[in-house]
Amino acid sequence: MFIALKSSAAVDELSLDSAKWAAIHSRYHPDPMCAFVFSPTSEGAYSRVFAPDYGVAVDPGTGSSTGALAFYTRLLHDAPWHDVGKSRFTIRQ
Repeated sequence: MFIALKSSAAVDELSLDSAKWAAIHSRYHPDPMCAFVFSPTSEGAYSRVFAPDYGVAVDPGTGSSTGALAFYTRLLHDAPWHDVGKSRFTIRQ
């Protein structure tokens, strides 16, 4: 699940409420998932990942989710770095 926030400060301040995560998860989406929280930047994104279903409470390293986020933001054409000729997507953690 991708969750866009307005600033890197908002990304840094975020925490996961484990009880609410479990309640929402069991009611709406029973399969394991993670929350990729990000704020768009001029070069790409600033992000954190919450993946308690995979044993990771919070991870500043975004790994394989970065490619999916780059595709997602480019697909929507709302990323500030969107440009047909641009091929670089930088993620800050």
